[in-house]
Amino acid sequence: MRSTTSAPSRASAPTCGTSTRPTASSRRSTRSATTAGALLARVHVGRAAIREREGDLDQAAELYHQALELVPGDFTVLAALVDFHTDMRHWAEAIAAIQTFVTGASSSPTARIAALMRQAAIHADGELDTTRAIAILRQVIETDSDPPGRLLRPRPAVLPGRPLPPTHAARSTA
Repeated sequence: MRSTTSAPSRASAPTCGTSTRPTASSRRSTRSATTAGALLARVHVGRAAIREREGDLDQAAELYHQALELVPGDFTVLAALVDFHTDMRHWAEAIAAIQTFVTGASSSPTARIAALMRQAAIHADGELDTTRAIAILRQVIETDSDPPGRLLRPRPAVLPGRPLPPTHAARSTA
Protein backbone atom coordinates (compact mmCIF):
# COMPACT_ATOMS: atom_id res chain seq x y z
CA MET A 1 0.00 0.00 0.00
CA ARG A 2 1.17 3.50 -0.86
CA SER A 3 1.85 6.08 1.77
CA THR A 4 -0.52 9.04 1.81
CA THR A 5 2.21 11.43 2.83
CA SER A 6 5.05 11.95 0.47
CA ALA A 7 7.87 14.41 0.25
CA PRO A 8 7.15 17.31 -2.08
CA SER A 9 8.86 17.09 -5.40
CA ARG A 10 11.90 19.24 -5.98
CA ALA A 11 10.35 21.10 -8.86
CA SER A 12 7.28 22.24 -6.96
CA ALA A 13 8.80 22.87 -3.56
CA PRO A 14 9.62 26.49 -2.86
CA THR A 15 13.13 27.04 -1.72
CA CYS A 16 14.40 29.76 0.52
CA GLY A 17 15.23 32.96 -1.33
CA THR A 18 13.54 32.09 -4.62
CA SER A 19 10.68 33.97 -6.13
CA THR A 20 8.27 33.58 -9.02
CA ARG A 21 9.09 37.09 -10.22
CA PRO A 22 11.56 37.39 -13.08
CA THR A 23 15.10 38.02 -11.97
CA ALA A 24 17.31 40.76 -13.28
CA SER A 25 19.31 38.27 -15.31
CA SER A 26 16.17 36.81 -16.93
CA ARG A 27 14.97 40.33 -17.79
CA ARG A 28 18.39 41.08 -19.28
CA SER A 29 18.34 37.91 -21.34
CA THR A 30 14.82 38.68 -22.59
CA ARG A 31 15.83 42.24 -23.42
CA SER A 32 19.03 41.09 -25.13
CA ALA A 33 17.05 38.51 -27.13
CA THR A 34 14.68 41.27 -28.24
CA THR A 35 17.62 43.53 -29.08
CA ALA A 36 19.35 40.68 -30.90
CA GLY A 37 16.20 40.09 -32.97
CA ALA A 38 16.02 43.77 -33.85
CA LEU A 39 19.68 43.86 -34.80
CA LEU A 40 19.36 40.70 -36.87
CA ALA A 41 16.37 42.25 -38.64
CA ARG A 42 18.48 45.29 -39.52
CA VAL A 43 21.19 42.98 -40.86
CA HIS A 44 18.56 41.24 -43.00
CA VAL A 45 17.40 44.61 -44.34
CA GLY A 46 20.98 45.54 -45.23
CA ARG A 47 21.60 42.19 -46.91
CA ALA A 48 18.29 42.54 -48.78
CA ALA A 49 19.33 45.95 -50.10
CA ILE A 50 22.59 44.44 -51.34
CA ARG A 51 20.75 41.55 -53.01
CA GLU A 52 18.34 44.03 -54.57
CA ARG A 53 21.23 46.02 -56.07
CA GLU A 54 22.79 42.81 -57.36
CA GLY A 55 19.52 41.92 -59.08
CA ASP A 56 18.57 38.92 -56.91
CA LEU A 57 15.05 40.20 -56.22
CA ASP A 58 13.64 36.90 -54.94
CA GLN A 59 16.35 36.65 -52.26
CA ALA A 60 15.89 40.33 -51.40
CA ALA A 61 12.14 39.85 -50.91
CA GLU A 62 12.76 36.82 -48.72
CA LEU A 63 15.25 38.73 -46.53
CA TYR A 64 12.87 41.69 -46.16
CA HIS A 65 10.07 39.33 -45.08
CA GLN A 66 12.36 37.52 -42.63
CA ALA A 67 13.32 40.87 -41.11
CA LEU A 68 9.68 41.84 -40.62
CA GLU A 69 8.93 38.45 -39.04
CA LEU A 70 11.70 39.07 -36.48
CA VAL A 71 10.34 42.49 -35.47
CA PRO A 72 6.73 42.76 -36.67
CA GLY A 73 6.20 46.10 -34.92
CA ASP A 74 9.25 47.91 -36.33
CA PHE A 75 8.16 50.63 -38.73
CA THR A 76 11.66 51.03 -40.22
CA VAL A 77 11.71 47.40 -41.34
CA LEU A 78 8.15 47.72 -42.70
CA ALA A 79 9.14 50.87 -44.60
CA ALA A 80 12.06 49.02 -46.23
CA LEU A 81 9.77 46.17 -47.32
CA VAL A 82 7.10 48.56 -48.59
CA ASP A 83 9.70 50.60 -50.49
CA PHE A 84 10.95 47.40 -52.11
CA HIS A 85 7.45 46.42 -53.21
CA THR A 86 6.59 49.90 -54.48
CA ASP A 87 9.87 50.11 -56.41
CA MET A 88 8.82 46.87 -58.09
CA ARG A 89 5.30 48.31 -58.60
CA HIS A 90 3.83 45.47 -56.56
CA TRP A 91 1.15 47.64 -54.98
CA ALA A 92 -0.92 44.74 -53.64
CA GLU A 93 2.04 43.22 -51.76
CA ALA A 94 2.97 46.59 -50.27
CA ILE A 95 -0.58 47.20 -49.09
CA ALA A 96 -0.85 43.66 -47.71
CA ALA A 97 2.34 44.21 -45.66
CA ILE A 98 0.96 47.50 -44.34
CA GLN A 99 -2.39 45.92 -43.42
CA THR A 100 -0.63 43.09 -41.57
CA PHE A 101 1.45 45.66 -39.69
CA VAL A 102 -1.54 47.84 -38.81
CA THR A 103 -3.67 44.95 -37.57
CA GLY A 104 -0.80 43.48 -35.53
CA ALA A 105 -0.65 44.12 -31.81
CA SER A 106 3.06 44.90 -31.59
CA SER A 107 3.12 48.22 -33.45
CA SER A 108 2.66 51.57 -31.74
CA PRO A 109 -0.27 53.88 -32.58
CA THR A 110 2.12 56.42 -34.11
CA ALA A 111 3.68 53.73 -36.31
CA ARG A 112 0.22 52.53 -37.36
CA ILE A 113 -0.75 56.05 -38.42
CA ALA A 114 2.51 56.44 -40.36
CA ALA A 115 1.87 53.11 -42.07
CA LEU A 116 -1.68 54.13 -42.99
CA MET A 117 -0.38 57.41 -44.39
CA ARG A 118 2.04 55.41 -46.53
CA GLN A 119 -0.84 53.22 -47.69
CA ALA A 120 -2.82 56.31 -48.68
CA ALA A 121 0.17 57.55 -50.67
CA ILE A 122 0.43 54.20 -52.47
CA HIS A 123 -3.26 54.31 -53.36
CA ALA A 124 -3.03 57.91 -54.57
CA ASP A 125 0.34 57.94 -56.33
CA GLY A 126 0.90 54.30 -57.28
CA GLU A 127 -2.51 52.88 -58.04
CA LEU A 128 -4.02 56.28 -58.91
CA ASP A 129 -7.07 55.34 -56.82
CA THR A 130 -8.02 58.53 -55.01
CA THR A 131 -11.21 57.04 -53.56
CA ARG A 132 -9.27 54.41 -51.62
CA ALA A 133 -6.65 56.99 -50.59
CA ILE A 134 -9.35 59.28 -49.18
CA ALA A 135 -10.93 56.35 -47.32
CA ILE A 136 -7.58 55.55 -45.68
CA LEU A 137 -7.05 59.22 -44.76
CA ARG A 138 -10.50 59.26 -43.14
CA GLN A 139 -9.50 56.16 -41.19
CA VAL A 140 -6.36 57.98 -40.02
CA ILE A 141 -8.38 60.96 -38.85
CA GLU A 142 -10.78 58.68 -36.96
CA THR A 143 -8.03 56.67 -35.26
CA ASP A 144 -5.65 59.52 -34.48
CA SER A 145 -5.76 60.19 -30.75
CA ASP A 146 -4.47 63.77 -31.13
CA PRO A 147 -6.82 66.69 -31.70
CA PRO A 148 -8.71 66.58 -35.00
CA GLY A 149 -6.94 68.21 -37.88
CA ARG A 150 -3.47 67.95 -36.34
CA LEU A 151 -2.15 66.46 -39.56
CA LEU A 152 -3.74 69.21 -41.63
CA ARG A 153 -2.64 72.23 -39.55
CA PRO A 154 0.15 74.19 -41.21
CA ARG A 155 3.29 74.68 -39.18
CA PRO A 156 5.09 78.02 -39.24
CA ALA A 157 8.16 78.06 -41.42
CA VAL A 158 11.36 78.91 -39.57
CA LEU A 159 14.12 80.13 -41.82
CA PRO A 160 17.73 80.50 -40.69
CA GLY A 161 18.59 84.03 -39.73
CA ARG A 162 14.96 85.08 -39.28
CA PRO A 163 13.16 85.54 -35.99
CA LEU A 164 10.59 83.01 -34.89
CA PRO A 165 6.92 83.76 -35.60
CA PRO A 166 5.25 85.52 -32.63
CA THR A 167 3.19 82.51 -31.49
CA HIS A 168 6.20 80.17 -31.63
CA ALA A 169 8.45 82.68 -29.86
CA ALA A 170 5.90 83.05 -27.05
CA ARG A 171 5.81 79.29 -26.54
CA SER A 172 9.58 78.93 -26.43
CA THR A 173 10.00 81.64 -23.76
CA ALA A 174 7.22 80.32 -21.54
